[in-house]
Amino acid sequence: MADTNTLEQLIELAKGNCDNAAREFATAKKREGEALAKAKLLEGYRADYLSKQRAIYRSEAALVENFHQFVEKLKQAIDHQNREITTAQHALEVTRANLERCQLRLRSLEKLALRRAETLSRDEKRAQQKMQDEFSSRNFLRDASLLG
Repeated sequence: MADTNTLEQLIELAKGNCDNAAREFATAKKREGEALAKAKLLEGYRADYLSKQRAIYRSEAALVENFHQFVEKLKQAIDHQNREITTAQHALEVTRANLERCQLRLRSLEKLALRRAETLSRDEKRAQQKMQDEFSSRNFLRDASLLG
């Protein structure tokens, strides 16, 4: 009977050890489940965070790219405008030179016309003076022949 008693004590002891092991197993299983759940939660959080960050980064990258494109187009517009200014300044110089040539030619022609008018006026005055002198001379000669 001692063997039975000892055996029952060993069985009771083994059952207690099994119960303790079962509790520890359950606790470990619970911790594992909590750890897995927490890991899953963290993985989900990380996935959401990365997704949002990628979207923001894409958005920010798109904004940065748009900004760079805008600045480049602005630079191109300024360069184009500077070429337009250079072209306009060149055209201004060409037309200024042409205007000055035209004005010089006009002044020359006006001066020539004035000289021509002065010459015609002087010639006409001379012709009138000559006619008056001839008329006076004839009158003088006629009066002198009548007196004489």
